[in-house]
Amino acid sequence: MSTEATPNPLDQPIKLDLTAGEVNYVLSALGLRPFGEVSALIGKIKAQGDAQFVAPPAPEAQAA
Repeated sequence: MSTEATPNPLDQPIKLDLTAGEVNYVLSALGLRPFGEVSALIGKIKAQGDAQFVAPPAPEAQAA
């Protein structure tokens, strides 16, 4: 008889391929929920997004 617990499939990490706009849409939807329910999830999304996001180069100053 095994005493090992069956792993919860909802604990399995997954990878999503979303645009920055799509992630912002998801974050907007999460923002409608009570803070205590979603703050940890929003933090994880932000941390992973920040690690991947490449800011566009600053526009060059125009010569007068």
